[in-house]
Amino acid sequence: EGDMTGVFQFESDGMRRYLKELKPSSFEDLIAMVSLYRPGPLAYIPEFIDRKFGRKVVEYPHPSLEAILKPTYGIAVYQEQIMQLVQAFAGFSLGEADILRRAIGKKKYDLLMEQRDKFIQAAHTQWHKEDLAIYIFDEIIEPFAGYGFNKSHAACYSMIAYQTAYMKTYYPTEFMVALMVSDEEDMDRIKMEIGEAAIKWVKILPPDINQSRQHFTYVDNTTIRFWLKAIKGLGEWPITTIRNNVKDTKFTSIEDIIERTGGDVINKKSLESLIYSWALDDFGERNSLLASIVKMTAYLKEIESKRETSQMGLFDGLDTSENTGVHFELEKSKVEMTFEERMKWEKAMIGYPVSGHPLDGTYNFIRQKSKNIWSIYEWLEKRKEKIPVSVSNEDTDDATQESSDDATEQKPLNSQIDSIENDNVDIPPNNNTPEIDINITTDEKEPDVVISATLIGLVTSIRKIQTKSGGMMLMALVESAGFDFRLVLFSCDYEAYVSKIEEDRIIIVEGRVRFDTERDEISVSPGAGFGKKSAGSDAIKSFSISQFRDFVGVKDPKVKWRNEESASTEEIQELPIQNTPQDNSNYYIDIPPYWTKDDLLDLKDHLASLPIWLIPVWIRVSGIEKNTKFTIENISELERWVKMKNV
Repeated sequence: EGDMTGVFQFESDGMRRYLKELKPSSFEDLIAMVSLYRPGPLAYIPEFIDRKFGRKVVEYPHPSLEAILKPTYGIAVYQEQIMQLVQAFAGFSLGEADILRRAIGKKKYDLLMEQRDKFIQAAHTQWHKEDLAIYIFDEIIEPFAGYGFNKSHAACYSMIAYQTAYMKTYYPTEFMVALMVSDEEDMDRIKMEIGEAAIKWVKILPPDINQSRQHFTYVDNTTIRFWLKAIKGLGEWPITTIRNNVKDTKFTSIEDIIERTGGDVINKKSLESLIYSWALDDFGERNSLLASIVKMTAYLKEIESKRETSQMGLFDGLDTSENTGVHFELEKSKVEMTFEERMKWEKAMIGYPVSGHPLDGTYNFIRQKSKNIWSIYEWLEKRKEKIPVSVSNEDTDDATQESSDDATEQKPLNSQIDSIENDNVDIPPNNNTPEIDINITTDEKEPDVVISATLIGLVTSIRKIQTKSGGMMLMALVESAGFDFRLVLFSCDYEAYVSKIEEDRIIIVEGRVRFDTERDEISVSPGAGFGKKSAGSDAIKSFSISQFRDFVGVKDPKVKWRNEESASTEEIQELPIQNTPQDNSNYYIDIPPYWTKDDLLDLKDHLASLPIWLIPVWIRVSGIEKNTKFTIENISELERWVKMKNV
């Protein structure tokens, strides 16, 4: 199935694809794939698969080599096979074969050529034809010097791969927990693994002061609990205090937490970390808890003062608050913490927004309202057919050789930014770019493709760069519906849009999308598109996460009320939806019978000049409805234009 996240050696996209095609039926198949998925022999993998399934005939250079090459369908894969081959065909001793192996493994060309002459002469003494000996050495042995792999080493890799695959298959949730624990210092891996858990209907529960342990915790077959150690600002000693206190009895209230943990936990730093990370949500709303921190520390001091004066001696074993006459109540906050605020602080405290992803519930909306997004999906699908491999040919005698799977990992998108030092970046200039069909091939010199598009996504990181000419550029990584893209602001656009680009904001970008085949990434720069003559200053729109989710209609189940007056007039005016029908219903234009083709082209040009947003525009021609594929911000300007056109 290609479900190999966390499976040793078999995790890369290329390996997944080839293993799905190979359908391994023996342990030998796994060993072969570990050895073949490397720069030299990679080209043999399709041939290997075709020969396994009989689509191509397995041929051997000489009958004496059949037993050696049969397990790998006639293809030399391992160093051991080369040693056996020269023994069987040329009568080399084991020692002589090992000298040849070392010449291959150490890439010693002079020694290899010396062995070539020796091999041909030895083969001749075995009554083999010289041209056959030359063919075997030049076409099988010498090319092998570029990629030979030690079979015993590959077998060890394959055994670990098989064991991890077995555990993942029969103990999937336990395996995922173990994987997360091993990757706790790598939040990028954790995010990826949380995403895979969601696909498998395994829920990742947030940190909880009563339930979380020091590390990721297995709860049941469908549930994993976030770990306390992930919470920034919560040190080793507070965690130990919490865990020691909940071994026998869970905390029942904030008062209980204060009384049992004391100053180890009841201090501003630790309390803020616990509150912001979700760990205290069972005991109160977060804003109320935050507003009560001073009160909590004061309550603790009062209890400790009573204890120090020995006023509790006669009442040992009884409830603390009843005996001391000290009572605690949370402050009541007027406004609950919003989804956006919770997500922001969770991300800051534990590196991951456990309240949910900002784009949850909006993906269908994004796909519907974006323009040309399906061209992007098509390009991404075709790019999957390319399997990039970039590893060095290391000494195969070295038992500590890095795995090919690790070595083929691609550089992160942001690592490419350093290469851009001025405005002479290979992205088309500001002009009208026609929409074109994408025809991606797997040719290494395949040209980049540029289309016009409107994309919606969440800004996740930003980098500002000063160019050699003294201007400023901005690059931002943006997460959309199923893919990431890079937003590029050149110096000419910087001042117009830089204020709109902030982390954790939703942006709508209208501009030119470039499919960079060399870096295997998508980039977009704001500009004119869809027939527009100029981009204007509205090619990028920016919204807070709450604004966007409210408009899309995504509800926040944790917020029971919201103080509507808290939204500023400026924020409300920022939303470009004042004139939008609440149900986002289609807007229809009835085309008069006297309109000509030129009138329809004028309409198209006018629609292209209007700000893009959420209202779909349709036309009715002789009772037939047609989608113009334009979505606009409001209808007032369009209505005025149509009225003037029909005068």
